[in-house]
Amino acid sequence: MAKFPYLTSRRGTKNLYYKRLVPLELRCEGRPEQIWRSLRTSDWKEAERTYADQHAKIELLFDQWRRKDSATFNRFANNSGWETKAAVTPLTPGLLRRLSDVHYVSVYDADFQWRGDLWQKVREDEDAFWRGDIIKLPEDDWHEFRGKPHSYFAYLMEEPFLEDVFLYSIFRARKVKLQGLQRRYQLGDSRNHGPIADSLLRSKEISLSDADRSRFMRKLVEVEIKALEDLTAGNEASFDGIVERQATAESPIQSVPAAKPGALMSQLIEKYLDDTGRPATIE
Repeated sequence: MAKFPYLTSRRGTKNLYYKRLVPLELRCEGRPEQIWRSLRTSDWKEAERTYADQHAKIELLFDQWRRKDSATFNRFANNSGWETKAAVTPLTPGLLRRLSDVHYVSVYDADFQWRGDLWQKVREDEDAFWRGDIIKLPEDDWHEFRGKPHSYFAYLMEEPFLEDVFLYSIFRARKVKLQGLQRRYQLGDSRNHGPIADSLLRSKEISLSDADRSRFMRKLVEVEIKALEDLTAGNEASFDGIVERQATAESPIQSVPAAKPGALMSQLIEKYLDDTGRPATIE
């Protein structure tokens, strides 16, 4: 992150400025969407020296607005007769976005930890991995080729390389989880994310109304789907590279045409089987 992210110039003047967007949750009638403060100099070094003081003033202003908004909301809640054990925080678009970002990162972290834990078990007992005891080996990734079924996993197992087979098994297990989440999201079922929502809210010392909590849970499902989709897409690109690498390294005598950028994994397999003259069905 830049050391002076809000330091900028402004058209029509030589002076440098501190420019800051007002957070969405603090915007309301009578408040600006942007804050500009002149640093009263055109020299960058001099502007950097006065930057910290201006930054502190803007942060203080934002804190004052937050306290004011919170007090206004609490008065409204009390006058409405709401019974709350703690001050309820409104789930503004800005707050929802920040909480969602935290969950997105946590999904990535959890996936990384999951892979690491499983890989450690594989390294300790490789035979158990090949038996499918550590993680289930793929069985259902079948495609049609010339009317006969074959699978990428069967293709990969012709010359099994531990790391490639492990990563593909992880990919398939994650995809099954992703499909389950997508089904629940389509059905409107976010109950499994209640504990996740509550844990995240407690860590931020935030209390939501029941309606906002339900909306937050739905958003968590959506965010988790997006994170798993991003992880899956990244792995698919890697597996395409594995297929292409194996096909081109098969034989120096046979010429295997290079795949076009972005070719699908199934197309690469078909090119390999077709151009090397091998049987269509992989036993």
